[in-house]
Amino acid sequence: ACTIIMSVLISLGGLSSQAAEAKQTSLDSRIFETFKKIDGRTSTHEVDANRIRERLGGISERIDDLNAKLAEIDEPDENLAAKRHREIRGELIELSAEYLNNAFKLVDAAAQVISANLSDLAVLADEVRKSGDPRGSVEKLKTRVSNNVAAGKSMRRALVELKGWAHQDPEIAGRFNSLKR
Repeated sequence: ACTIIMSVLISLGGLSSQAAEAKQTSLDSRIFETFKKIDGRTSTHEVDANRIRERLGGISERIDDLNAKLAEIDEPDENLAAKRHREIRGELIELSAEYLNNAFKLVDAAAQVISANLSDLAVLADEVRKSGDPRGSVEKLKTRVSNNVAAGKSMRRALVELKGWAHQDPEIAGRFNSLKR
């Protein structure tokens, strides 16, 4: 009878360790999938951001060309010179608006990626917290995720503040190296 009880206890202990192992494997795969999703989203954003940066570079070159043309206007007729100045300034204003539009798209896209990544990490943190890992690594992971979430929120706040500055002072975009950082 004692042998049977011992066998049942060992079997139950083996089942609970298998369940814990299965839960950990499921959690590990969920962590892997989340970070794979974040990496894919970030990579896609970088491709899109590079396209926008190329457009910004082209617009900057066109603005420089127009500024050079504006400086070179040497028309003897003042009316023609004034007309040419207005035309070039109109083109400069249009290009500046296009530049700012693309710069804001770049900042908004970065903010959206950061927000989506933080959301995924928050969901993952909840899953890890609920997993009940007996080894205590959940607390370490929770701390790391919280620190990363705080860093991401800080980056998002900085991007939003930068966007606000750019709205207030359009010339600020040039100071940030065309937002290429």
